[in-house]
Amino acid sequence: MTVTVQKNAGCLGTRASVSPPLSSVDRARSASYGWDLRSAAQRVSFDIYGETGSSLLTTKGQRTCGRHLVDGGDEASTSARLWFRDGVEGGQWSCTGVIGCRSLLCAACSVSTRARAQERMGNAVSSFLADGDERGLMLMTLTISHQLGDRLGDLLDILDAGWRTVQRRGTAKRDAAKCGIVGWLRGLEITYGSNGAHPHLHLCAHLDRKASSVERAKLENTLWRAFRDGVREAGGRELLRKRAQDFKWSWGTEARADFEKYATKMEAMSTHRAVAEMTRQDCKQGKKSSRGPLQILGDAVAGWVRYKDEADPREAARLRRKALADVGIWRELSETMHRRCWIHEPRSKFLRPYYAAAREEQKAKQADWEAEMAKGGWIELGRLSCGEWASALALDLLPDLADALSGAQSIDEARAVVAELLASLMDAANAPPNVEAHQYELISHEYVSMEHASVLSA
Repeated sequence: MTVTVQKNAGCLGTRASVSPPLSSVDRARSASYGWDLRSAAQRVSFDIYGETGSSLLTTKGQRTCGRHLVDGGDEASTSARLWFRDGVEGGQWSCTGVIGCRSLLCAACSVSTRARAQERMGNAVSSFLADGDERGLMLMTLTISHQLGDRLGDLLDILDAGWRTVQRRGTAKRDAAKCGIVGWLRGLEITYGSNGAHPHLHLCAHLDRKASSVERAKLENTLWRAFRDGVREAGGRELLRKRAQDFKWSWGTEARADFEKYATKMEAMSTHRAVAEMTRQDCKQGKKSSRGPLQILGDAVAGWVRYKDEADPREAARLRRKALADVGIWRELSETMHRRCWIHEPRSKFLRPYYAAAREEQKAKQADWEAEMAKGGWIELGRLSCGEWASALALDLLPDLADALSGAQSIDEARAVVAELLASLMDAANAPPNVEAHQYELISHEYVSMEHASVLSA
């Protein structure tokens, strides 16, 4: 795939990859999709702010994500490093040295952040299961009734109230102890459909022994009544049990296979552990007409780009209304979840050592990440200095670079992609500056640092 320079592109650019099939789950699984969507969202956010006075991206972290490099202490060490390794199905690429927002609602950062959470919690669950043949897991889903027009914040408060009642009710605690439950792993998932926001909880109970069918049935009834009563007290609508609750039980060696199959639901996630259901929203696609967070962001970006490119005034007005509706949904989701936690690890003393050990193992790998990269077969392709990175951002080359590296089948192809990128940057440096093309880069330091802005304007 050729990396090209759009010298005369407008503020939104004219590359075809700005508006890919954003609802495709296959694209959502790829890192190049995340880079492409992040870049397009940042440009579209600035354009929407100019027309409406409100931004698509509600936090400064998301607006500046991927635009600054980690300070290495000197000019040579402050660089973005590109990596590649050969795989079974083509190659894989990675980039280090770039400051991300680490938000689970960021198209680029959510992939790595959720993958780390999945690895950490999956290792903890595996260690727990390995310490006893009769240990197992119980996966439970809790949801509430909702309608179009309900505020997401209110729905989350009701859902939290129902779960708090489950945790505090004495009968639920006693029945849970009889079934061998020693702790809960909890994850929040939010989708939007024709009935508005649909928040629900995925819970993974850790079992230290087998429970009889009578004990399991009693616990399920107790949990259901406690959750229903908590929702009622918080002002929620009446619940139907078959729609609000779902249980899966498994023990021993059967636990891993059963829960991998249940929790993944998608062929490409078949190697993920049971915690994938609670951690990997970036890989999941909503059922039927419902959409996940990144699907909503992708639809908002693609809709705005189509509106800007439409020549017919009436059709453009329709596309604008539709795009702004998606923007409103995304803003509600982003603002509501800004201070909330998506994933909760178990707090019980019994499980704390397993999760602490998994956390320390991950920290050790991150501390010596260069050795881990070499151990994993990663080869460094090259480095981009601060000025080169800023120029690549201004010319919107990074999404094309990501697509090209994703399509590379060998280390030689990947090196050729990086060499072509550097050649494109050299050609752009010798060309007359296009102030209009880089307008949003230079207007505000919220989108790019003043140091980078001076490089771009030089």
